[in-house]
Amino acid sequence: MSEEEGSERINNDVFWKRLAVRYWWVVLIFALLLVGVIIGLGLTLDLYIRTSTIGGGGTWTFDQFHMIDVILWCIFLILWELLIVGLPTLAVAGTFVGIVWFVVLPDDVKAEIKERNKKEEEKAKKHRGKKAGGGGGFGFLLFLGVLIKMTIEGTMDTRFGLISDGYRYFIDSYVTVIIWILIIIGIPLAIIAIIWFVRKYGRET
Repeated sequence: MSEEEGSERINNDVFWKRLAVRYWWVVLIFALLLVGVIIGLGLTLDLYIRTSTIGGGGTWTFDQFHMIDVILWCIFLILWELLIVGLPTLAVAGTFVGIVWFVVLPDDVKAEIKERNKKEEEKAKKHRGKKAGGGGGFGFLLFLGVLIKMTIEGTMDTRFGLISDGYRYFIDSYVTVIIWILIIIGIPLAIIAIIWFVRKYGRET
């Protein structure tokens, strides 16, 4: 990265951070919406597992599934999540963004945002051929968390077909580990980021 690109990146970061501090309530609402989406996804997953005939309401073991069952289970889950969580979230978020853009933001700020977005799109076109690294680290962390949970519960050496909760046990394990990660890592990081953000940029607005 050249010195000019580095300076432009810093200016861009400062612009967005100052904008976030100035309209902190918008950021807060989006954060609450994100939390609501995560909770909604989890509740919808639980509802689908309990009511789906594919999987016997969460009681089937792995040896009872056929490949067509797995495919249909995933398809219907995606449809449920889109219908109950995805579409309402898009409607609410789209309405809120429209209100913020057309009612809240002044014309000079909107012009600045358009200009910066245009520059970012031009940069993206230049680097379109470059591939970003995968996100396998988080998946591996989840897997380690599930192994730790199974070790604590004494199910590491239990055959899948003998686990009384069926396949739901493994889904609940992943959900539990995600909650662990959000509580142990996510909340402290969010608090530290907010404190640092307000102290560094709050006086500049």
